Amino acid sequence: MVNQQDYINFLSNLEAGDSVTYVIRGLTGVIQSTHTITVDRVTDSSIFVGANRYMKPSGKLFGGNSNFPKPATKEEIQAANKYKIIRKIQNTDFTKLSNEQLTLISEIIDTL
Repeated sequence: MVNQQDYINFLSNLEAGDSVTYVIRGLTGVIQSTHTITVDRVTDSSIFVGANRYMKPSGKLFGGNSNFPKPATKEEIQAANKYKIIRKIQNTDFTKLSNEQLTLISEIIDTL
């Protein structure tokens, strides 16, 4: 999404059954993961997702302080996937790997 008008057009074109993938950011704004929701029902004035009801013209949550999620760009999805891989590597116990496996990893790191 580039601007507010694109977002409003996106909201007006939503239909029941549409899936929307968006990104979840950490406290520092770093993209950490993606999440996909499915639109349950759409009326002239509202968008329903699960127990949440959003105003169709603005995307604001009824009775809440958030908005309907903006769809993720390809770049944001790639960033989330990269973050997931980095976290997986950080949580790996390298002591369980063989010398050959560690050598391969070391060779990859040496190319950086």
